[in-house]
Amino acid sequence: MKKHWQIKPWVAIVTLVVLIGSILFAIGISPIGEKYSYEADYAGSYTTAVMPAADMGYNTKAMNIAYEESYQRAGDTDISTQDSQERMIIKTGYVSMRVENVPTSAKTITDYAEKNGGFVVNTNIDKSDLSVDGSVTIRVPSKTFDATIEYVKNLGEVQSQNISGQDITEQYTDLDSQLKNLKATEEQFLAIMKDAYKIEDVLAVQRELMNVRGQIEMIEGRMKYLKESVDMSSLTVYLSTDPSKLPIVDEGDQWKPIAVLKNAFRSLLGTGEAVVNGLIWLVVYIPVIAVLGILAWIVRKLWKHFRRKK
Repeated sequence: MKKHWQIKPWVAIVTLVVLIGSILFAIGISPIGEKYSYEADYAGSYTTAVMPAADMGYNTKAMNIAYEESYQRAGDTDISTQDSQERMIIKTGYVSMRVENVPTSAKTITDYAEKNGGFVVNTNIDKSDLSVDGSVTIRVPSKTFDATIEYVKNLGEVQSQNISGQDITEQYTDLDSQLKNLKATEEQFLAIMKDAYKIEDVLAVQRELMNVRGQIEMIEGRMKYLKESVDMSSLTVYLSTDPSKLPIVDEGDQWKPIAVLKNAFRSLLGTGEAVVNGLIWLVVYIPVIAVLGILAWIVRKLWKHFRRKK
């Protein structure tokens, strides 16, 4: 008689438990990443160009002359004026610090900003785990930026900080020059419009005016954003009762072995927490896994029993 290979019930249960436990353990481990992200004000270059009338398909000599006359002024910008005017600096700061009470410190920072002509951009408080973490982003007048940083640093123990400034004087001057040229072009088109009698010429000038006015609005919007960024500096403060939960914001080109060691230690702690969490989930689900294993074993026995009867 040929002997059939059979799986013992306890082997099936143990195999099923290990399989489900491995799945739960894998779910419990998540990639370790930075909890915080930094936002910096974008102040990239912005250029515009007006397309000559001939390239638009119009054969209007006066329109091309208007473009040429207006853009000849682009090279006539008074450099001495640019050098003598006050520099336009966008100031941005990040401070990472340990405090005794995160909600109270966050409220103190927001109240200080509002009392000194600033406003709150974002506030976030996370009370998960055993520690309390949070972040506050405020904007304050540039003239009080340094005083605000000193005030904030006195609220706790500073772990790291990063204060930077971006000079946009040349960019703002270039935009102002383009704006003046476009407005001069707009005036010339309006003058041409008064002398236009043909419908085709009127429509052509109107289209060019719409193009010029659209670029004027975009440049004015960009200049307004840059001006507001210069007038109101941005400060982001990361708060936590646990220093190991704070991000390192003193970014730079220099090698910082202590910062690397701290990040590695945080990653190790995060991995350990994930492993422990996975084990906790496994222990909690052991009764459920055992019940499923028993049910699987009973179903297997019943299946074998019916097969033998047949």
